[in-house]
Amino acid sequence: METLIVLDFAGTLSIETILFGREDRLRRALVQSGLAALGYREPKRFWEDLVIPTWEEGARSSIGYTGVLRNQIKAHPIKEIEKAVNSFVARYLKHSRIHPAWRPLFERTRNSSDVQILIATDHYAELTWHLRQELRSWRIPLLPLRNGLIQKSAGQEVPYSFPQKRQPVLLATSADLGALKSEPLFWETVAEQILLSRFSRILLIDDFGFNEHPGDPYRAQGKVEQRRNTVTRLLSKAGGKSLEVFPFYLENVTLEDPPCKIHQSFEALIQQALVLCQSA
Repeated sequence: METLIVLDFAGTLSIETILFGREDRLRRALVQSGLAALGYREPKRFWEDLVIPTWEEGARSSIGYTGVLRNQIKAHPIKEIEKAVNSFVARYLKHSRIHPAWRPLFERTRNSSDVQILIATDHYAELTWHLRQELRSWRIPLLPLRNGLIQKSAGQEVPYSFPQKRQPVLLATSADLGALKSEPLFWETVAEQILLSRFSRILLIDDFGFNEHPGDPYRAQGKVEQRRNTVTRLLSKAGGKSLEVFPFYLENVTLEDPPCKIHQSFEALIQQALVLCQSA
C-alpha cells in the first residue's frame, strides 16, 4: 500500500515561523534589521503596509519575500532598503525551523518505498532553498516538484523511481508552482508530477492558516474553514480519493501565551499526528 503524507509548513511543521510574528519578537526584528529606521518600527504598520498588500504576489512568484518588501518600501536609498530587507528576511528564515519532534517521521520514511512525504505550502520563494539546507542537516534530500518527476515508459507516464538510497522529501510551494493551495492549478500540477492516483492512502496534515499570527492576512476571518474545504475538495478531485484530513489546530492556546506553553501544546499535537502517520 502506497501512502502519501502531505504536510503544511508554517503552523504545522514549524511553530517558530508563527512565533516570529509575536509583537515583542517582530518589533525586535524590525529594529535589529534596520526596517525600523526606515519607518517600520511598529508591527501594525509592518503588516498593513508591507505584508498584506504584497502577500499574494510574493506567494505566487519567484520574486521572493525580499523582492516584494524591497519594491514596497519607498523614499529611501536602495542600498539601505536592500540591507534592511535582506537582514529581516534572514532573521525570519532563521526562525523558520521544522520542529525536531517531526524528525522521526522524516527519518522513518526516507528509506521507505511505501511512504512518501510531500510538503505542500503557500510560501515565498526563499523557502525552497531554506528547506533544502535544513533537511540536508538531517541527511534527507529535498526535491521541489517544479523539477518534474514523471518519466515515460512504453508510451505511458509512470512515477519517477529514485535511484538513490535515501528517498527525497518532495516539496510543492505556491511560489514554485505559481498558484496557492486553494487554487486548482496547484493540485493539478502536483497530480501531474507525482501521479496522486497511485496512492491508496493520502493523509493531509495542515493548519489551513488557523495557527497563523492574528495580524497575518492568511488567517483572516472565515478564510481558515473556507481554505480547508477548498483544499480538501481540490486534492480529492486531483486524485486523492482516499483522503484523510488531520486539522492541525492549536485550539487551547493563543500566541500571546508563554512560548513554553505554546511549544507544549504544539508538541502534543505533533504526537497525535504521528500516531496517524505510524499506521501508514
